[in-house]
Amino acid sequence: MAPNATGIRSLDHDRLISLCSSLLDVAPDILHPGGTFLCKTWAGSQSLGLRKRLAEQFQNTRTVKPRASRKESSEVYLLATQYRRAKGPVED
Repeated sequence: MAPNATGIRSLDHDRLISLCSSLLDVAPDILHPGGTFLCKTWAGSQSLGLRKRLAEQFQNTRTVKPRASRKESSEVYLLATQYRRAKGPVED
């Protein structure tokens, strides 16, 4: 999934981060312990907050830039592996 791009870098970045955050919100419902999360985003002001959330819920996290991505592109993928359920009660 990807939001429609507007051409306004900061707005497009915020929308991508929002989409990734929404997916992370449903991780307890769809990911099993040990699961993997991959999200495409652009490097920007909101990326650090998302990376921190991923680090809280996954054992390993890293930022991946595919070789096919242009050097000047801010496109990156956030890869998180070994899912640990979020702390707190899990609702059924």
